[in-house]
Amino acid sequence: MKKSKMLLALLVSALTFAVYVRVAQAPWASIKSGYAIWTEPAHEVLVENEVTALAATTNFDITKVKFYWMDPYGTKHGPFSETLFQDTTIDGIDVRVFENEHTLDILGEWGVQAFFYDGSESVESPPQEAIKAVSLTAVPEAPIGTLTIALAVLATLALFARKRKIF
Repeated sequence: MKKSKMLLALLVSALTFAVYVRVAQAPWASIKSGYAIWTEPAHEVLVENEVTALAATTNFDITKVKFYWMDPYGTKHGPFSETLFQDTTIDGIDVRVFENEHTLDILGEWGVQAFFYDGSESVESPPQEAIKAVSLTAVPEAPIGTLTIALAVLATLALFARKRKIF
C-alpha cells in the first residue's frame, strides 16, 4: 500500500516536472507555404524582456515586412516596418529573413503578425503578399528559477518518503 502511494506520488511529480520541459519544434515549419514567422524565445518570455520576431520567406521579391505586436488587452502596437533583411540558408532552404524586436511590458498572451510586401508597392497602399502570425506568453520571473522550484518539489517528496519510511 505504501509503495503504491509512493509510486503514484512519483508519477505525479514526474508529470509536473515534464511541464517544465518543452518539446523542441521547428518554429518555422510553415516555410513550405513560402512564408513563416517565429519568435526567439519561442513560447514563454519573462516580462520586461526583449523578444525578437523573425519573418522569413522564400519569395525574394519581398522587400518589406511590417510587424504588428498585439498585447493581451487587444491593443495593436505598430506597424514596425523593416526593410533590412538577410538572405541566408536555413535547413537547406534559401530564405530572406526580416527581424523586429519588442519589449513585452504586460503579462499575458501576446501575438505578432508579419505582413509581407513585394517591391512593386506604392507608398499609399502597398499590396501585401501574405500574412503570418505567432503567439507567445509573457510570464513573471520566479526569483529562484523554475528549475530550483521543480527540484524543491522533488526534495520535499523525497523527505516525505524518508520520514514515512516508504523506502
